[in-house]
Amino acid sequence: MNFEYPFYEVSGDTYFDVGKCYGMQAKEKIGLAIENYKDFFGRHNSDRTWDEFREYAMGYVPYLEDYGPELLEQVRGIAAGSGFAFEDIMILNTRYEITKLPSPECTTACILPEASGNGHTYLVKNWDFREGVRDFLVKLHYTLPNGTRIIGTTEAGQLPRDGMNSNRVAMANNSTSSTLDYYGAGIPVTFIRMKVLSASSYEEALEVYLAATRSCTNNSLIATVGQVRSYEAYPDGHRLKEPIGGIVTHANHLELRPEINKYPISQRSDRLNKLLLERYQKIDVEAIKQVMSDHKDLPESICAHPGNAAQPLGDRKITVQSIIYDIDDLNVHIADGPPCETKFTTYKV
Repeated sequence: MNFEYPFYEVSGDTYFDVGKCYGMQAKEKIGLAIENYKDFFGRHNSDRTWDEFREYAMGYVPYLEDYGPELLEQVRGIAAGSGFAFEDIMILNTRYEITKLPSPECTTACILPEASGNGHTYLVKNWDFREGVRDFLVKLHYTLPNGTRIIGTTEAGQLPRDGMNSNRVAMANNSTSSTLDYYGAGIPVTFIRMKVLSASSYEEALEVYLAATRSCTNNSLIATVGQVRSYEAYPDGHRLKEPIGGIVTHANHLELRPEINKYPISQRSDRLNKLLLERYQKIDVEAIKQVMSDHKDLPESICAHPGNAAQPLGDRKITVQSIIYDIDDLNVHIADGPPCETKFTTYKV
């Protein structure tokens, strides 16, 4: 089945208006997202009801009022624009914390100028997730009240989860899981990501990322022209994976604190690093498309396709999106599915 996720232009004079503009356009997709997660949580988190998840999600509100009140205003606007309850939109924006299931998402990389073929900096991601979410994935071109523009990708009703802004701050993330994770206080990762993508400078992006307390582990690559930080962030702190030779890669297991890792070790990070090194100083957009289409060790390959026929169709793992951020040119190349078979479309931030 071919998918082309909708692309929404989102703007407003206030953060509430920005969210409302988004919610009005994405109303149908947000409804699909809510129904999908009601079904998914019912099958995988059946010890709690939807009302209990609402209560859980709302428990983050006091922390967000301190960390990013403008983020909450956007979520309130999404609710108002779409007609769905604020509590349900909060569930969508805390689904990472709610699920905490062993379903590894994503392979990422950053290529710095010394390693690329043209002196550009590239941030790269294959988003691996459930087949079922493809019905409600969206692409967003945000213009915030202060004029900052963002090209972001996400599930309908959520704030952008990955993206690049007009200040040349780009972010790509990997799900990770540790023995330190817990249900409780902190800032949900979706809100941390949007705070980074809203930053007016790279220095601000790093500051707001590191300032956030969290209850779940996550890996984030935050990049700008010529620079990248790959943080494995935990409830009790973070560690930094440095690029080697201008290349850094990551998948879903924790590399720097393996003793707290809950995911099986993935070969995808090492495999991606090897493929990029084979193209060292010849890496451009076309070369990246090739390496992100790699099928070695399928179904646990960089380019993922469903491999477990025993799973419900909607739960089967697939690369739902492949993204290449050319930070120098402010171009975002997006394939709405596995990059081996899906055409990339280019968007300008």
